[in-house]
Amino acid sequence: MSEVVLFDGAWRAGVGERGFAADELRRYLARLAGRKPPRRSQCPIRFQQDGRIPAQGYRIVVSRSGITIRFGDEKGRLNGTYGLLETLGCRWFVPGDRGELVPGKQLLCLHCGELAAKPSHEAITFIQDVTTLRDYSDERLVERQWADDLALFDWMGRNRLTTLRGHVGLVEQGRGKLPQAKRAMAQRHIAEEIGGHIISHLLPRNLFEKHPEYFPVNAAGLRTSRGNVCVSNRDALEVIADNARRLLRPAEVLHCWGQDVSGGAWCHCEKCRTLPVAEQYLRVVNRVADAVAESAPGTKVAYIAYYDTLDANLTSRPRPNVLLLFAPRSRCYAHTIDESRCETNRRHFESFCRYREVFKAVETFEYYGDCLLYCTSNASIPWTVARDIESYHRNGVSRSGCLMFGGAAWLFAPINLYVFARKSWDVNADADDIVRQFCDGFYPGVGSEMLGYHRELEEAMGLLLETSDWRYRPACFDGPRRVSLALKKLEELASRLCELLLSVPTGSAHALALEKATLDLTILNVRSFCRELQARGTEGPRRSVHLREARTLMSKYLREIVKIPSELRGSWCSERNGELRRLAERSNRGSRT
Repeated sequence: MSEVVLFDGAWRAGVGERGFAADELRRYLARLAGRKPPRRSQCPIRFQQDGRIPAQGYRIVVSRSGITIRFGDEKGRLNGTYGLLETLGCRWFVPGDRGELVPGKQLLCLHCGELAAKPSHEAITFIQDVTTLRDYSDERLVERQWADDLALFDWMGRNRLTTLRGHVGLVEQGRGKLPQAKRAMAQRHIAEEIGGHIISHLLPRNLFEKHPEYFPVNAAGLRTSRGNVCVSNRDALEVIADNARRLLRPAEVLHCWGQDVSGGAWCHCEKCRTLPVAEQYLRVVNRVADAVAESAPGTKVAYIAYYDTLDANLTSRPRPNVLLLFAPRSRCYAHTIDESRCETNRRHFESFCRYREVFKAVETFEYYGDCLLYCTSNASIPWTVARDIESYHRNGVSRSGCLMFGGAAWLFAPINLYVFARKSWDVNADADDIVRQFCDGFYPGVGSEMLGYHRELEEAMGLLLETSDWRYRPACFDGPRRVSLALKKLEELASRLCELLLSVPTGSAHALALEKATLDLTILNVRSFCRELQARGTEGPRRSVHLREARTLMSKYLREIVKIPSELRGSWCSERNGELRRLAERSNRGSRT
């Protein structure tokens, strides 16, 4: 097969174009070859728009006259740029330098021919949590999250993600972060999603004194400023719609969610109590969607199937600009979402299928990078992620999304997020190949050992992840047996990592040491939980001993986690914030069983 040589000690190809994509291509070619490429040459690399190519898609054509990246739209131009670089060996496993693979080569060449690619989903989204248990009055936290966000924008562009909700620019509008964030996202053609749990903000609580009729009646029969809204009150819905118009700015999606509670926060008044919770919520979303259709016709409004709205009990239809956001937070992550033998997931998937019959557009809101749900432990579940995405896509999901927690998610669940991105782009990609690619590139020289490690880690963590928020739900565990088995498997994996570290190549030492650190933290977490479960089954002095041991182990966890460099922990694991704040508050209250 004939080849085109780009570089063999002297450049034969150049990039004469201008713009962000061309600059990225020149920069990485220079790093691959160890010297700056010319702008023009006898074998040029060109960009060419082609209306026959679908949005975000591209076709790389390699011939002896040069290389042409054909694209359908500007996102396709950028995707094609990174697609070309990937054929030359570049990879981006996690944000920042530590996750980048740019192999230095004395010879850069490509086979003549064509490579075409298009996305399996119209949108690939990160919903990033940047606010839970954070105190941004600390300027250091602002700068930490901002640095993480800039690296995240880079990574999202290189791995073909399209949309993002949640960045520090929204928190820090007054300090100039928002315009910078918008520019960085625009360069990478990453659209913004806005909103969240906002219904109670769209109906300001200070209206309660003057208009108590706007607010819900609770289960005890009392009007209360807590909860969402009395959906039978048209004036209340108009207030929500008007405030939604004021909130709007150019965005792909407006998330209009109710209060973040599992027990329900909807209305029990005489008119509302006959309406199912899901129907009450849809009436609010539909009214907001009508207002959005007038003010911003291109913006979609998200109806979230989550906790009390998970059951698809509807009597009306969603507006055309409403999309379903399926958020099965209480599911089991030891099994694929459509695993019929798993009672928990069977119930969730049946709900998904009922909703799918009603909504034209469906986006997943999965939790593959949710440090809160995984209790800030090493929750490596790449094969579950891959099978989930296949199942969702097979059942009509057109937009693939998941939650992540900034820098901490890349520390505790990097492989989940990498598999999510690669599998969402190409649903037919083989999961084993993606995981092997990650292990070979992220842990050079020990890739096969780490592939086996991640298989066994997923199996071990599955014993815990049958229950979301496992660390804080002891009642879901029938004694310590399952947790003890998980602990035994994790300790065996830690021993293997220790042995591997003794012989690891220099290039893998840092990544492997971080993996060992997060696994050790996970073991401390599980040991502490095991002691709490043991305390539940005992009385008297022995119970006190178990509880004291549980607190000691968690205190050690708090000491050990801050030994990891702050730039790797992110805002979620920063001092006095996120997980450290949650554990400290729990420790102060005393361990409870």
